[in-house]
Amino acid sequence: MSDPIDLSAIRNQRTAPDAEFVKRDDFGRPMQCYLIEYTMDGHEWGGVQVWAYSMEDAANRVQALRATAVLKGQAMRCQPWP
Repeated sequence: MSDPIDLSAIRNQRTAPDAEFVKRDDFGRPMQCYLIEYTMDGHEWGGVQVWAYSMEDAANRVQALRATAVLKGQAMRCQPWP
């Protein structure tokens, strides 16, 4: 007879983000990638990503973006996040 199946573990795996959307900061703490959408001229736009420790942290980072975001120029080359 085989070992029992842990359905909670299987369910958690299904809802967990894929590996490329989880990183660790300099102190080893896990961070996840969150997506940001915005509306401009009646259209929804997306594709903006923010790395954060939790949904609450991501919301705080969006607030910081609203208050302090500055356009620095067009990206010519993208460096991977460490």
